Amino acid sequence: MSKLKRFLILPEERVGDRIVVSGSEFHHIVNVMRFSVGDLAILGVGDGVDLLARVHEILKDKVIFRIEEERPNPAEPRLQLSAYLALLKSDHLEFAVQKLSELGLRSVTPFVSEHTVAKGVRADRLVKIARESAKQCERSGILQIRETLSFDRVLRELPLHEAALFCCEFERATGIRQALNALPEGLTRLAVIIGPEGGFSEKEKEEAVRAGAVSVSLGPRILRAETAAVAACTCAMYRFGEMEGAAEVL
Repeated sequence: MSKLKRFLILPEERVGDRIVVSGSEFHHIVNVMRFSVGDLAILGVGDGVDLLARVHEILKDKVIFRIEEERPNPAEPRLQLSAYLALLKSDHLEFAVQKLSELGLRSVTPFVSEHTVAKGVRADRLVKIARESAKQCERSGILQIRETLSFDRVLRELPLHEAALFCCEFERATGIRQALNALPEGLTRLAVIIGPEGGFSEKEKEEAVRAGAVSVSLGPRILRAETAAVAACTCAMYRFGEMEGAAEVL
């Protein structure tokens, strides 16, 4: 099954055991990948389920699949990890979104903080990157790109998670390993908060800790914001067993 081609579809394209694919994915399936009637593929709507489906009919502008089996996608993690990422320059933000999708994150929420320099975000571009990344790493869940929030709004959302790590370059007392090891084994909802190129202010750190986040250091070296996001989320995924099999690969 892992060798079958994988495509992402829209939820409304599924009706019962039929999937009717049109638009750009139709073009990719029929004109690029040269699928024929009877060919098998893995289809997903972003809900963590793989649909094993066979081409039933190819029309002028759509391809019709019949679902033969539904399976939980093995690449989807149990840990619901969400990143709150301060606005970065577009190419840096795109890099972070791509890599966080590959790591299995549930969502990325851009936000504006005191030292934010970037002015906006191309949400449509980030959604496209998240979708393409999901296909590349064989996920059936698609990283959610949320609307841009204020820093205060981010802090008000922290109760939605069981724990939150505030990655701070001037934190000296607590390292990320110490903070992660202190979290309960059964934790399922975790947030990681990463600042902009200019870092966080002392005031923001104090506000985040008051809101319930744990301020953590990522080590003695100052990391670029996009590197910090990938590093922190990799540590979290490793801590909760979402990177099992890495030893066999290395």
